[in-house]
Amino acid sequence: MDECMSSTDPNRVRARRAFAAACTVILLAIIGIVVDTFPLRLHSKPLRVGFNEFSPYISVTGQGKPAGLAVDVIREAAHRSGQKLLWIRVNNGETALRNGTIDVYPLLTVSPERVRQFYFSDYWWQNTLELVSLQQHGGNRTIDFDGRRIEESGLGSLFAI
Repeated sequence: MDECMSSTDPNRVRARRAFAAACTVILLAIIGIVVDTFPLRLHSKPLRVGFNEFSPYISVTGQGKPAGLAVDVIREAAHRSGQKLLWIRVNNGETALRNGTIDVYPLLTVSPERVRQFYFSDYWWQNTLELVSLQQHGGNRTIDFDGRRIEESGLGSLFAI
């Protein structure tokens, strides 16, 4: 057998490795183009997103559909990732998460109790709204407002603490 044709010939081994590397690079490039062009459908089931009135971030249209900033953000993220959504109106997001009615809820305050129970994503929105009262009314802790009504001018009573 000719020494040049041997399968252990260093030149032939290098050529095979170079060919394999070139094929791998081309294959990865094709996969990258396909992934970038067509959104991946990681889940065949739609993601169940809970919503309720929390204007202006989430409002409920006359047809009972969600609208608002939080809805727009979630829809765009779903569009970019190829995830289908199923919007479900709920009375209480925390309860609906706990009992499995929904998979995600877009606006839920982070608390130590909830952190032990739920996974929270990185913040996608934060605000700096706070309760404010006159000093003569007293109170700088939530418990100081126990039993008092909180109102926004022109909207009437929103809820009681």
